[in-house]
Amino acid sequence: MAARRGGTPRVFRYAKTGSDFAQGQYTVNGSWDPGWNGGLSGGSANAGIGANWQAVGQRTVISEPYAAPKPNLTNGPRPITFDKSGRAWIVNSENGDPNSADESAPHRKVQVLRADGTPEATLGWGGKWPDRDHPGVTFYGTGAATTPDGKILTTSETSNRLNVFDPTTMQATGQIPLDLPAGSDNSDDKGYRSPYAVAVDPVDGSIYTGLVDFRDAPGMKTQVPYVEKRDASGKLLAKLKSPSGAAPFLRTGQVVFNVVVNPHNRHVFAWSQFNSGVVEWDEDGSFVRSWNASNNTVGGVAKAAGVATEAFPGMGTVRGLTFDEGGRMYLTINEGGSSMGRDSSPGS
Repeated sequence: MAARRGGTPRVFRYAKTGSDFAQGQYTVNGSWDPGWNGGLSGGSANAGIGANWQAVGQRTVISEPYAAPKPNLTNGPRPITFDKSGRAWIVNSENGDPNSADESAPHRKVQVLRADGTPEATLGWGGKWPDRDHPGVTFYGTGAATTPDGKILTTSETSNRLNVFDPTTMQATGQIPLDLPAGSDNSDDKGYRSPYAVAVDPVDGSIYTGLVDFRDAPGMKTQVPYVEKRDASGKLLAKLKSPSGAAPFLRTGQVVFNVVVNPHNRHVFAWSQFNSGVVEWDEDGSFVRSWNASNNTVGGVAKAAGVATEAFPGMGTVRGLTFDEGGRMYLTINEGGSSMGRDSSPGS
């Protein structure tokens, strides 16, 4: 599935039509396909996601409840995560938000869709600031992830926490506060941690967060951004950074826009809001490589000597990343206008 917030807010479901991952590759006969937007499926037949998935004209388009009452002002489907039964959990970022242009919008922050794309439940609400400690109350949510024990985590940016939902009861069951003591990063750091993105290690349950504070917060917005790694309770374990002396893969003054864990090898991927490069670390937090449109640059910045990079021709401003069961990675680029995919093993 893919969510589209700009233009007309919708969710698209592409049914799987094959399992030949060689046929579905981003490469053709071992070389990059110049017509990657559709590749072997023919032209732009399926928006570049590969030959194993439905063409655009055959996909399921899910418009409700995102079409009313005011598209883009009261609706904005952002992240999608899946529970163990295959249901899709979609955070509706604008719906019921206190900053919404329509305060009368129903306060339903999370949409749950069955595997076939039909709606099953709506959960969570915007609430008022005094309600922020109540599980499920969300102040601008843009991230979602699934834990090894099947719980769903969603972000609440303004109240600096994660909400926890239980798919078995369809209830919000808890929260994970993220704020740290003042001075945790430097003397100007107020300790606020406002999550824009969240990901979870599928084995040990470690939580990775991408933060807004690198754009907005004193003591943070002048720092080169990093990804915070926490345990299941929210305790800070580590900071995933770019290698010393390297070009800033995560851009100073920008939101860490998304964090994704590859379920096959537990590697962590992240990127900045307006970056055309993706950074990869291993499960221990060691830098692995950067993925970018040309291996002579890193996210549009000339690479430092000795820094591992991997070319991903055609990469633009990155918005989404996921993996299929064959280990192939899919990127949504250029404000969701197109998608592209390739094997996640370098050199393939």
